[in-house]
Amino acid sequence: MRHHLLPVLSLALFATACGTDPGTGPSDLVPNAAKGGGQPPCEGLPAGTNSVVLDPATAQVAVGTTIKITATNQSGTPIPTCALRWSSSNTAVATVTSTGIVSGIAVGGPVTIKAQTGGKTPLKGIATITVVPPAPDILSGLRAYFPFTGNALDASGNNQHGAVGSGAYLAPDRFGNPDAAYGFSDPGFIDIGQLDLTGAFTLSAWIRPDIQTVGAVISKFAWANVQGYELLYAGQQAQHCMRLHTSGLRGTGGFDCGVPLEVGRWYHVVGTYDGTSWGRLYLDGVVVAEFSGLLPDLPGGPHTFIGRSAWGAQTFLGLIDEVRIYERALTAEQVAYLATVP
Repeated sequence: MRHHLLPVLSLALFATACGTDPGTGPSDLVPNAAKGGGQPPCEGLPAGTNSVVLDPATAQVAVGTTIKITATNQSGTPIPTCALRWSSSNTAVATVTSTGIVSGIAVGGPVTIKAQTGGKTPLKGIATITVVPPAPDILSGLRAYFPFTGNALDASGNNQHGAVGSGAYLAPDRFGNPDAAYGFSDPGFIDIGQLDLTGAFTLSAWIRPDIQTVGAVISKFAWANVQGYELLYAGQQAQHCMRLHTSGLRGTGGFDCGVPLEVGRWYHVVGTYDGTSWGRLYLDGVVVAEFSGLLPDLPGGPHTFIGRSAWGAQTFLGLIDEVRIYERALTAEQVAYLATVP
């Protein structure tokens, strides 16, 4: 993002304009524009200002990104940027421009950002900034993404749009936003067409099981030709947990997470496969199971379904949202970050 910076007048001119420094010399009373500098005069502090308030007062900024801090007085009236001097307590971690743009330089903090007026009794506002690592890459390898914002369209740009079948209906998401997730009653499903993953992959979704029964969250697993992949809620089994399957030319492999899921609660569930034999199951961003018996060679097969198995049974009785399918195995760091994305 580019920011056009407003020029900053001298402290002497600011102090004169605000009437706080009677010792200013006569030449400093002339605006920069009159001196040939082409700059407008500073408006100074709003009348009645007795404090400087910065917003946000506390924030995080990632390395390589910026955040804008605004300054107002106690009444919420904006203070002109030319009436303030901005500074950072640690420029190796975060810097700030004369217009309040803070840049994350290196992981660390907290860093104090100060905006101070001039004069003999200056006012100052304080903001505290923590610089965090840059966001992990959750875009590369994204084959399909369904945010379910009122429809089942693919937002990845790959046009893997879903066809909503009988029994699938729009429902509130985990934040209570209406028509922002899909619910499923038997035989509900969303058909997203042919989506062949022949190597490494990641299956990710937010789910809320409403009944403890076996239900497929994402499935291209067909018993007829035993080819594909599946992320399944094994609710009728003793552990009531998640299961990841792969099926290829050499047979079927699968494993359970071992962590029971409560009915009526939202979970972020992820299954990853490295394309050779190794798989992981994550629950709310944390690895809960690993397995080295998954099988490669996943050839083309039936369509991929959300909310039901590809062979026409095992409807997931509950809510599903934010479905993502990748052509690569996400790292633990990427999965943990994905679990925090609103």
